[in-house]
Amino acid sequence: MSKKKPVMILVGAFGVLLVVTLGCIIYLSMAWKDKIVPGVKVEWIEVGGLTQKEAEKKISEVQQDFLSAPVEITADEKRSRLSRGELGFSMDAVKPAQQAYQVGRSGSATKRINQVWDAYHKQVVIPCQEVTIDTEQVDSALV
Repeated sequence: MSKKKPVMILVGAFGVLLVVTLGCIIYLSMAWKDKIVPGVKVEWIEVGGLTQKEAEKKISEVQQDFLSAPVEITADEKRSRLSRGELGFSMDAVKPAQQAYQVGRSGSATKRINQVWDAYHKQVVIPCQEVTIDTEQVDSALV
């Protein structure tokens, strides 16, 4: 009987560890069910804890500040001062918000756990899409 006692203790400890681990995974998945995992940023914009729509709005507001900034253009003797938006610059807020939402939600179970761990303990930074330029709008704005 005494030889079985250490084995039973080991099996019991493993069972408790398994239950605690599963409980933590279930809690985290329920706590952030519709929200981006804390510790996720799009460039320097903190989006952790937001829904995907809230993140899109926050990213879009920052992008609008960038697009509304004036650019001074000098050609020959003529000077023009136009915003980046008037020159045909544009940015997408949807794609980076979707990528931020997918942290901890895509890939194998191990990959998802690692992504959540990185977000909580380091930070996960999603790069923002490059600025796209409508060359026709640039041409018409400069004429």
